[in-house]
Amino acid sequence: MQQQKLPLTIRKVWRQVTYINSSVIIGLTGLYLMLAMFFHWSWLFSLIGVVLIIYQLFVKEMFINKWRWARFSYSIYDEEIEIVTGVIFRSEELIPMIRIQHVETNQGPLLRKQQLKEVHIYTAASTHIIPGLAEESATHLQAKIIERVKVATEDV
Repeated sequence: MQQQKLPLTIRKVWRQVTYINSSVIIGLTGLYLMLAMFFHWSWLFSLIGVVLIIYQLFVKEMFINKWRWARFSYSIYDEEIEIVTGVIFRSEELIPMIRIQHVETNQGPLLRKQQLKEVHIYTAASTHIIPGLAEESATHLQAKIIERVKVATEDV
């Protein structure tokens, strides 16, 4: 099977997560500034919040989320699953079908709004996630992996 990419709509979800995180950081920085004025604390620590806000809104939104989407791919083969991730450092994971214990799909409110699901692949050692597939694709992928796991365990 050729390498599969994530749908473009996952970037909307990542953008919303970035905005939610930025809102929390803005709120905490504002709270610290109010307390700093009241208790005469140093304003220097509020710079940490400003740097985090700049990172979230500009660096992460403009570059990292775009690169994360462009560099993520997965492939399903007869005997293994390959997941390629990484923005700066590339990671290629090969998950043998024989090692897979179970597969599930998850969908939070932001993913549900975009009609996307995450596929979680569990092995004894770790969990591997394919984020943001279309609902039908995620369900189809889950069934396909389970079918290939059954074939792999029968061969042993």
